[in-house]
Amino acid sequence: MGNYKKKKEEYWNRLHREINGIVERFCSTCNEWKNESENFYLRNKSKSELGYSSQCKKCQSETNFEREKQNPFKRKKSTKKWNSKPEVREDVNKRVKQRQLEGKQTEWQRTESGKLSSQKAREKRKAKEHKISDKEWDDCKFYFNHRCAYCGMPIEEHFIFRRGKWRWIDFHKEHVIDQGRNDIKNTVPSCQTCNSSKHTSSLNSWYNKNNPNYTYERYHKIYTWLRYDYKKFIKKKKPKQKYTRKVSLHQMEISNKL
Repeated sequence: MGNYKKKKEEYWNRLHREINGIVERFCSTCNEWKNESENFYLRNKSKSELGYSSQCKKCQSETNFEREKQNPFKRKKSTKKWNSKPEVREDVNKRVKQRQLEGKQTEWQRTESGKLSSQKAREKRKAKEHKISDKEWDDCKFYFNHRCAYCGMPIEEHFIFRRGKWRWIDFHKEHVIDQGRNDIKNTVPSCQTCNSSKHTSSLNSWYNKNNPNYTYERYHKIYTWLRYDYKKFIKKKKPKQKYTRKVSLHQMEISNKL
């Protein structure tokens, strides 16, 4: 045990120094001495007893960026998980509204990157256009008693504040599975609030006991609609009739002679 403690102290002294009562740590990547605090270093998650990580925050972020660059799928997954947090979404919405008030959003939309981004957004919306008849949509709302499938808001109370006025609008045709089908099998009526809150999340990850609007009755009704009951209201296409050519006896006689 004595040798272990001695080696531990030597290792600590090699990476740390104290100047005027301030402890500094040596960064293993940039080889610079920096104040050992949360302003310059991150906590070691895997080994909390070691204190701070061996890399400073700047070098750690550069290393993580290079690692995620080599694996874009993992980066996309981690970004989606981070952005799904409610506090992060609120912060993003505030910054977007601030940019809109300052006029920076319109300036960015006129640039080449802004035009390309808006074009991609239009293509994405076009790919998610619903292929539902008016009769099917009315039947879908009737099945959910003309209420939002998630929070139970009546359709009569669905008002949105736009252009300085409260305006009534119809429910959204909500894709339960974000990248799923565009027909009635994947559609439920949703209010503006629930539609924005769910965004691209799956049903089970968003609509569960942690959701304040969750009830088992509404969840079960959504499930039975998607699994079974939509078949009662879907408009079935008539099978195509095969074209059979009628050949007269006179034509058959001519073909036989030839």
